[in-house]
Amino acid sequence: MDTRDKALDMLRRAMSGEEKLWAIWWIGGLCCELVYVGLYMIEDGLRPFSNLGGDVVSVFKLLVFATWASAAWRCSRNVERRGLTLAARAALVLLVGATGATL
Repeated sequence: MDTRDKALDMLRRAMSGEEKLWAIWWIGGLCCELVYVGLYMIEDGLRPFSNLGGDVVSVFKLLVFATWASAAWRCSRNVERRGLTLAARAALVLLVGATGATL
């Protein structure tokens, strides 16, 4: 199994809520952040030339974030202590609110 297959398998497990929360929170979150920042830079470069192009990239940026947040929410029960589920979900609600406030 190559790296791409492993990543796709991890994404499939995450979206079905089967992956460990720590893996989605830290590994998935880091990958999401790198893609998000890259798309932000592309969006920022497109804005002076095309608002539509910037808007399309912005939609992809939000889809990346929403995919990660959805996976993290679904996997938040895969922890040893119930309090960690509540903490992860509270953090996700705050992150979604903060991201929405920056639009």
